Amino acid sequence: MISCLLKQVTRNRKGLASSKDISVTGETMDIGRAPVCKIHLLDHQAFLHHATITRADDGTLQIAGVGEAEISIDGTPRHMATLQPGMQIGIGAYQLRVEPSSDPYDLILQLEWVQANWGMGWHW
Repeated sequence: MISCLLKQVTRNRKGLASSKDISVTGETMDIGRAPVCKIHLLDHQAFLHHATITRADDGTLQIAGVGEAEISIDGTPRHMATLQPGMQIGIGAYQLRVEPSSDPYDLILQLEWVQANWGMGWHW
């Protein structure tokens, strides 16, 4: 079981941020546009089921694109990566930042809609 705290960040017109915390749990964390995804993205650039976070046999958490879907890891297109604090994951127009975990959460992600650059570069 994976326990995740999702910090959804929104910004007003002046750029000031506000955050809403949501707790999600599951054997896996599906990410995408489909309403059944634990981490639901409202972006046509994301596949219905774009990526999945799973726990590896060694206990680490990994993210992988589903099928042909790629994800951006720290600005580089990848298909899979082991999650580490500080890592930035780009999916469509969204940026997920991995934060250090703390009890009772295995994973803390900050999720923010960002302005995407052409290619796989992302800007805050």
